[in-house]
Amino acid sequence: HRFPTRRAPSLKQLLFTDGFRPNSIILWADEGKGVVTDSEQPHLWTFRVEADGGLKFGERYYGPLVVPPAPTTNASAPRRSRPASAADQPAVRPGSDGMTVDNDGRLYVTTRAGLQMFDPTGRLGGVIAKPQEKSLSNVVFGGPKFDTLYVTCTDKVYCRKTKVVGTPYSLKRSETKAP
Repeated sequence: HRFPTRRAPSLKQLLFTDGFRPNSIILWADEGKGVVTDSEQPHLWTFRVEADGGLKFGERYYGPLVVPPAPTTNASAPRRSRPASAADQPAVRPGSDGMTVDNDGRLYVTTRAGLQMFDPTGRLGGVIAKPQEKSLSNVVFGGPKFDTLYVTCTDKVYCRKTKVVGTPYSLKRSETKAP
């Protein structure tokens, strides 16, 4: 269970519980905490990142995520001769994807329902509605004061000025071992 950080740059395979399908990951600026999404699960997992890059105390912490309503049936569609089974219904999953964090420790995660914000205790603080029907995919704070949220949504990038300040994640080239 190791994660590459500036403190421990070697890359090792991470092992999670059976059935866990990691989709996105974010580290806090101090690299002491990591959060991982599984786009099919209604919770986000949090881990303590050890000095050697190891992960400890993984638990479902943030959530539950808001799940969008199931698609409605089209009234003009042909009627079925038998009732629809659960297997025939489209699965409605949160679709958690990109994440960012602000200076007050609030976590923002893109989902099929919109941009969901969680307070530092893991409770849902609110959902910013999607600007279009398609799912959101990534989010980052930017701008000169890191007070603008940028969100990707299929073929567009949206921005929204906020009253909070995001945590910058850029590394100086001298802090990395990249060529």
